[in-house]
Amino acid sequence: MLFFYKLLKVKEFYWLKRVAICGLVYFSYASARIFDNSTTSKKVIHSVPRHTVLSIKKGQMTYIVADPEFKFDTTNFNFHLKNYLNYQGVTKLAYLDLPDKSLNYPAVIKWKDQILGVDSKVFSQRKSYSLVRAKLYPKFEKIPTAPNTTFILSKELGFKTKNQWKKLLDEARNSTLDLAESGAIELK
Repeated sequence: MLFFYKLLKVKEFYWLKRVAICGLVYFSYASARIFDNSTTSKKVIHSVPRHTVLSIKKGQMTYIVADPEFKFDTTNFNFHLKNYLNYQGVTKLAYLDLPDKSLNYPAVIKWKDQILGVDSKVFSQRKSYSLVRAKLYPKFEKIPTAPNTTFILSKELGFKTKNQWKKLLDEARNSTLDLAESGAIELK
């Protein structure tokens, strides 16, 4: 305010015009960014302790695909997802459950020509992702090489299990991402 008072007192309206133009440019940029956030679609795997959480955003609607226990874990939701969803302009939420780990049943999520397998051992010929959340170490000695598949290690895995999975996948020369190291991952 003091800056504007000095400008008006000196009667140099040239500087006032520059400040107004800068303000207009900033307002235009901020408005365009808010509009872009509220209309785009994204698929993000979040790094939430003890849970596997995937958010699929389309416009102002977001689907939270997570293990069934996540619905009741308000502390992790408030700390890890609430601010992100507010920033993205989300007004509607819907929860979808992943299959129970004890069933050892794989799931496949298809979105915009992308494939995300959850505990899936099926490898695609095109770029795909496989989310590893099975706490039991696999019984087979070797996993086949899947050059087009990126394996994402969930934060549901324990430390030893995660390291065993990482070792097994690295031996097969498969690409891996650890959510504990990289944080949230946007799938593009």
